[in-house]
Order: sequence, then C-alpha cells, then structure tokens
Amino acid sequence: MLSLLRIQNLAIVEELEIEFTPGMNVLTGETGAGKSIVLKAIELLTGRRSSADIVRAGAPRCTIEGVFTLRHETRDAILSTAEELVDNDIDDELLIRRVVEPSGRSKLYINGALVTAAVLQRVAGLLLDITGQHQQTSLLVPEKHLRLLDEFGVPPTVRQEAAEAFAAYAKVRRELEHFIGDSEARTLRIERLRVELEELDDAALMAGERGELEAEQTRLANVEAISESVTRGIELCDAPGEGIEDQVRRVLSYIEEAAVLDGRLNEARTLLESAAVQVSEARLALSDYFAALEDDPGRLEFLRERIALIARLERKYGRKLDELVQYHLAIREEVGTFEAGAFDEKKLRAKLAEAEAALRTAEATLTARRREAAATLAKMAEKELHTLGMKKARFSVRIEPKTSSASGADDVEFMLAANPGEPFRPLSKVASGGELSRILLVLKTLLNERTAPATQVYDEIDTGIGGAIAEVVGEKLKAVATRSQVLLVTHAPQIAALADTHLLMSKRATKNRTQAQIKLLTADERVQQIAAMLAGREVTTQFEESAKALLRRS
Repeated sequence: MLSLLRIQNLAIVEELEIEFTPGMNVLTGETGAGKSIVLKAIELLTGRRSSADIVRAGAPRCTIEGVFTLRHETRDAILSTAEELVDNDIDDELLIRRVVEPSGRSKLYINGALVTAAVLQRVAGLLLDITGQHQQTSLLVPEKHLRLLDEFGVPPTVRQEAAEAFAAYAKVRRELEHFIGDSEARTLRIERLRVELEELDDAALMAGERGELEAEQTRLANVEAISESVTRGIELCDAPGEGIEDQVRRVLSYIEEAAVLDGRLNEARTLLESAAVQVSEARLALSDYFAALEDDPGRLEFLRERIALIARLERKYGRKLDELVQYHLAIREEVGTFEAGAFDEKKLRAKLAEAEAALRTAEATLTARRREAAATLAKMAEKELHTLGMKKARFSVRIEPKTSSASGADDVEFMLAANPGEPFRPLSKVASGGELSRILLVLKTLLNERTAPATQVYDEIDTGIGGAIAEVVGEKLKAVATRSQVLLVTHAPQIAALADTHLLMSKRATKNRTQAQIKLLTADERVQQIAAMLAGREVTTQFEESAKALLRRS
C-alpha cells in the first residue's frame, strides 16, 4: 500500500507530506483546492509522462516521493517482473522518487537506483491502479471493451499464443506478397547476376594476387638490367687476386698475426672471419640466381594482361580485388539459392497455409475463452448493477467475428438493456452519466477481485450519482478497501462518511502566492466537513445532525 506521499514544488504545492492508512482513504475539498494535484503526483510515480509546466513557478525542480509497504507476494512479483531490481535492497518497503526539471526532463528512482520509465511502469502496475476522472466515458469506446474482457477472464498465455500465431502468419504472408510482387524484378536481377557470375568465374580471381603479379611483372620487365648488375657483382667477387673475398682474407691474415700480440683485436678478427664466409655465400647465391634468370616475354605478356583484367573488373564493379572475391562468392550463393528453389512460390504458399491453420486454432481457442469470460462477466456485472439501483438492468457482452489481428479475430462490445422490454443496445446509445459511473465501478471491482493491486485510486468515480445510490457506491468501495487500500477523491458526503481516513484539501494565499495544504480531520472536523458537503454554502444544525447520522451508519 501507499503509506507516505511527499510532494515538493508541484503546481501550487510548495511542500506537502501525506500519510495514508490501510482501508479507505478519502480526499475532499472545494473545486480547485488541489485534490487533482495529489492525484497527479501519484500518476507521476507510475512513470506517466510529465511536462515542464507542472514545476512550481520559480522552483529549481519538482520532486515526488512515494513510500510503499509491500506484501511478500507483491515483493516477489516486483522482482519477477523487473529483473533489473534483483540486486536492489527490496524488503518490506519500496521508495519511488521522481525528479522533474523545469525543462520537463525527469529522473526516476526505485530505492535510490536510477531506472527507466519502462521499469517503473512495470513495477507501479503491481502497486497502483488509477481510475481517472471522467474515465467512465472510455466505456463509450467499444475498442476498450476487448481489453477489459481479456483482463477479466482470459489467461495472458492464451492471448500471447494468438498474438504470436498472427505475427508468424503475417510474416509469411509478407514474404509471399514480396515474392509475387517482385518476381519480375527478381528474375531480371538473377539474369544480371548470372552474367556477372560467368564473368567472375572465368576471371578466377584470388584475394591478394595483384601484389604478387605486379612484383613478378617488375622483375621480368627489368631482366636485362638485373642480369647486368648481377654479372658485375659476380665479377667483383671473382677478380683474380683482387676479388672481394680474397681481399677480405688478406686483411684477415694480417689481423690474425697482430691479434696474437694484442688480444683486443680478437673482435675485429672474428668479424673478418664472418665477413669472409658471408662474401663466399653471397657469391654462391648470385651464381645460383644468375643461372636461373631467364627472359620470358610470354610470361610477361600474361602478367600484363592479368593485371589489366583485374583493374578493369575493379572499375566495373566498383570494388577492390578482395571485395570482388567476396562479391563473387555472394552472387554465386544467391543464384544457387534461387535455382535451388528456396524462394519457390509453392513452398511459400504451403508455409502460409500451415501458419494460417495455426492462427485459426489459436484464434478459436481465444474466442472460446472470451465467450466463457463474457458469460461470467455479464452474470456478475448484472448482479452488481442491481445492487446499485439499476434493478431491472440487463448486461451483455456481444462478440462478433472480425478480420484477424494481433488481438485476435473478435469484436467485443458491452451492451445494456436498462429497462424491462428493451433490447440490448451499445452503452453509448442508452447509458446516462450516472449509469456509466456505476458500470465502470462494477467492472473495476470485478477486475480487481481477480488481480487487485495493493492500492486502488479513484478520482470522482461518483460522477452523476447522489443520494441513496451514492451510499451504495460508497459501501462497494468500502468492501474493496477490505482487500486493497483505496484512495478516493469524492464530492459525495455519503461516500466521504464511510472513510477510514478523511483528508481535507484546501488552499490559501500568502505573499502573493497560492499554497495548497492538507489536513487529517478529527471526528468533530469530519462532522463539519460532511455537513458542508451536504449543505453547500450555509451549514445549519440540521445538516450537522444529518452528517452525524451518516457517520453513525458508516
């Protein structure tokens, strides 16, 4: 339940702290006193959108905090639905904080940890259910009825299976439509790819080959100059008595004699020995190279043509050699896939038929569960409406087939026969404002009996209702408050008299600013407030006695 609400700098509220209790908490006050601001603060704790204009003028930011006392099953459900909070310190209390900057940007926290709006919405959905002012008009929109019926009596798994079956069917259908619609373009593309594939097959390109080809071309194109240079090198090595190796060995003999006399020459002697060996090996390498060196005009011409082919293909396809090799592999696969019939229309049609059969099965199951839920809901709602003064009313849920969608293949609409002898008609055709309020209360009550969050918030659910019916509505809300905490804004004294906790909202002007304030009413103050709600402007003893009578009955 929501045990504490702190509000700072929200609209006309500078600072407000409200303690709520288990049971039925009623908030009353004159129009414009700030009751809607309290409800706005609670809405903001659920992750709903905020705007810059909610921040009190001149304030640096707006801050809203809600402290929730958790039941064990609620705590487990929170950790199950929001894995991001598994490592958070959640025990029997949860603190939600929202900070709204003057720019409209928000930061959201759960037990001090920064969270996204999506996470907060999932968590808040387990803590709060808010029925806003004039929400009863949503009953005039048939599209809303499907969701209400599903929430009442259709397991989420059944709905999910139907949604997944529709998604699978729609995916295959799009593939088939794409295939049929693009068959001509695809045929033209494959023909073009076949031509390209033949050309690239003939070219037999290999990654990295261009560098090797160009190096070989350079060698063959300059074989004469290379031969001349190698020949001169060999001659310098072989000159009788003057060859490089002979000269090195002559120097070595001198140094060897000197090293006997001075050991410091041993390093030079070692280097000369190594040089003599290396010169000898270099001479042999030059001889082997020269023996293998030959002029090959035919090979040179091949290299030139091959390099030119690679350059031409690179320009034609707008790709470097390595990219061309990958492109070659890709188009070979695409052509092969096409020729193997992976996109064969018959296969797609068979796949579509299979997906459609699965969809029809899932939709039939969903429709059957909806019809079961509709019969139960109609029976229970009708019984509840009778207790709320609509004694002859009959309630029905119409289910008609429609085109398949992610929500199934059913059109759902709530129907009402308000008086005996009248046919069932859509709510928009027969229900008054007061009747809509009662129907909404009945539906919310029945829904929350099955999946009741810890706290239920009602903003003027009594619109269009008064007198004895308002008292019955209050008793219904009082019954709800035995299962869940109820926070209620009302103008009906009959409902306010049933409160476990009665809070009065008011406002006052100070220093040219308007300030909202809230007060927990004592027993005597409750008498005065309820008398004022009964009387309007002037409270007399008669109204005070009536207020006391209402309170005694509660």
